[in-house]
Amino acid sequence: MRGDSCLTYLMSISKKNILTNMIDLSLEKISLVKGEEGKIIISYDDIKLYTNIDVMIFDTKVPNPSLKIWAGGAPQKNEVGLYEITFLTNQLSIGIYELKLVRLSTISDILNFVAGKNFIRTFFEIITTEKEATSIQEIKKSINNFEESYNSIFYSGIDISVNDNKNAYCLFVLIKGVLLGNPCKFDKFEIISLNQSLESKDEINFINLFLKEHTKANLQFEYDQDAALKSHILNPVSVVHFPKIISESIETAVNFAANKVRILLQSFTLTRNASGEVFSIISIDMKNGKGSRHEPRKTYIGNLATGDIAGERAETLVEYFNSLDKDPFKSFLVSLHKEALNEKNIHFKFFRYWNILETLAESKNYNSNDKLLDYEGKIMYQKENGEIKLDKKKIPIPEKINKSRNIVFNLIKEHGIGNTEETLDKVNMWFSLRNAVAHFGSIQNWYKLDRGKEHAKKAIEIMEQTNSYDSILSPLKNDVVRILERELLFS
Repeated sequence: MRGDSCLTYLMSISKKNILTNMIDLSLEKISLVKGEEGKIIISYDDIKLYTNIDVMIFDTKVPNPSLKIWAGGAPQKNEVGLYEITFLTNQLSIGIYELKLVRLSTISDILNFVAGKNFIRTFFEIITTEKEATSIQEIKKSINNFEESYNSIFYSGIDISVNDNKNAYCLFVLIKGVLLGNPCKFDKFEIISLNQSLESKDEINFINLFLKEHTKANLQFEYDQDAALKSHILNPVSVVHFPKIISESIETAVNFAANKVRILLQSFTLTRNASGEVFSIISIDMKNGKGSRHEPRKTYIGNLATGDIAGERAETLVEYFNSLDKDPFKSFLVSLHKEALNEKNIHFKFFRYWNILETLAESKNYNSNDKLLDYEGKIMYQKENGEIKLDKKKIPIPEKINKSRNIVFNLIKEHGIGNTEETLDKVNMWFSLRNAVAHFGSIQNWYKLDRGKEHAKKAIEIMEQTNSYDSILSPLKNDVVRILERELLFS
C-alpha cells in the first residue's frame, strides 16, 4: 500500500452496499430565479410500488454540505408518464445546490438512492435574475474546482513534527457506541459511519458454553435476527480517518490522533447523547505501506489479587450492596466514584474525586456559622501569606465551616483520617488543583489561579520530583474510598 492507498481504501468504504439498480433523475431547469418553483423529473420502473417519494437537496462548496430542502409527496405522473416532484426556492440563498438523496418508501419499506452512487450527481443554481444563468458545464466546473482545491488541502496532512527526521502516516481510529448517519469533515481529518456494528456472537457463545458446562439445563440460544438487530443498535461502528499525519514517529502520530478523537467523543456526549469508545487504531506508513494495529490503553483498574487474602469478603460485599440498595444518595456517591475510576484524563480525575468529597460534605449540612476546629478541638484562623488575618480590632479572624475547602477538611477530620497539618496541606493542594481543572481545564494551568496558587505550585513540584501524578492523586483517591466505605457500613 503506497501513496494514496489510504484514500483509495476509504473510497471503497463509501462504496459499500451500492445498489445495482439505478434511478434516472433530471431537473426541468438548472437555473432558477429565487422564489421560482423547481421541478425534479424521476424515472424508475418500480416507483409505482411505493407510496411516497422524497428528494433531499443540499448546499455545496462547503466542507460539510447540509440539508436545505426536503421535498416530497405521493408519486405524480406528468403527461409523458414520468414522475415529478416540485420544490420551492424562497428560502434558498443565491448559490449552487445538489440533489443528494432520493427516497422511495412505503409504511414497511424504504429504498434510498444516493448521488454519485445510484444516480449521476445533479446540480442547479439559484440566481437573482435570468441574466445570471450559467450552463451546467460551468456549474460542474465550479463544483470541481472547489472540491479539488479543498481536497488538496484536506489530504496535504497535519504536520506535528519538530525536526527534519519525520515520516507520513495514515491513521484510522475505530470507535464504537456512537450511531452516526452523516459523515463530518474537520481540519484535515473526518469521521465516517461504516453502517456496520460489532456483533455480540461472543456473548451468546459464552452463555451457551456456561449453560453446557455449569448447569444441568438443556438449553442453548441461537444468534438470531433479533439478537443481530440489537447488536447493531448497541454497537454501531464509525471510523475517524486521518489521511496524513507528519511526525517523527508512529507513536507520536497515534497519540496525536487519539487525543483528537478523545475530544471528538466528548463532543458526541452533547450532539448524540452518547460517549463512544475507541477500540482500535490502525496506522499505515505511507512510505513503505506497512501497517500496524494499536490497542487503546485498556487495563483492568480493579484489584488483581483475589480471594480472602485480597480483601474479597462476601460479607462486606453484601453489606455494601444492601446499603446502596436502600439509600439512593449513597448509590449516587458510589456512581461518582465509578465515573472517577473510569475517567481516562488524569487531570479530570482530580476534579472528579474532589467532587465526591465536596458532595458528601455538603450533605452533612454543617452550620455555616460554626467555627472550624482542628483535630484537637482548637479554633482555626484565616491566614494570608502564612500569617493569621486580623480584623479591624486586631482580633484573629476564625475560619468557619462555610467554604468548599473547609467542609471537606471537616468531613475528613470527622472520619479520623490524618491530623490537622497533614489534612490541611492535602485539602489545600487538592482544592487548588480542582480549581485549575474547573476553571482552566488542566492542572498545568495552575499559574492562572487568583487564589491558592501557592498550594497548586507545591502540588505540581511534588509530582515533578516524584515523576508521578500518584504522589498527590493517590492520597485523594484513598481518602475518598475510606470515607465511602465508612459511610456505607456505619452511617
